[in-house]
Amino acid sequence: MNALQNIQVILWNKHYETKALELLKKYEETSLLLLENLKSFGPTLTEDTYSGNFKCLIKDERVVAVFALTRVGNLIVQTDHNENYMDIIINACMQENLPFHGVVGDWILAKPLWDCARQKIPTLQEHAHKKAILYSANLNGVTQRFG
Repeated sequence: MNALQNIQVILWNKHYETKALELLKKYEETSLLLLENLKSFGPTLTEDTYSGNFKCLIKDERVVAVFALTRVGNLIVQTDHNENYMDIIINACMQENLPFHGVVGDWILAKPLWDCARQKIPTLQEHAHKKAILYSANLNGVTQRFG
């Protein structure tokens, strides 16, 4: 039995909200865009350019991915990195009544998602491609005085 058969795509809802936020916070450095969009626009599509319908992938009552296709056509996504959810995510995006133009996010997720989308949407054109390195610093125990 295929392990991905047990995965459901659901809209963001109160029942799974805590688990979804736990996943995003576990990978906070690469979930910042999702977290900011959620805070700024909420989990449902509005007239705002960067709003989108937040969706979760659920497996065995666990949230294993959170993603949203924004009004301008950018997919933002975070997964638990345990399995390849690319087909499921791209198929869910293709059911949206929104254009699909690109993927924004962690390169480890963005690159295979883009490749999957290019296979499923042959007319999809690459207009911009940029890989940036994300740096982080652990400031635990560091104090600074300003003033």
